[in-house]
Amino acid sequence: MRYGERTVRVIAEASGQRVIIESVDEDGRTFRSTVKWASLAALDGQLF
Repeated sequence: MRYGERTVRVIAEASGQRVIIESVDEDGRTFRSTVKWASLAALDGQLF
């Protein structure tokens, strides 16, 4: 899935149409955020 410019992985569902996502920043650190399902988009046909 995509969240803005970032490629993310959905970890879990939260309350109120929200999900917990996980992504990796430029330094290689993993972090988690809570966002609305509507803010996520499907990946394009090709990752690289």
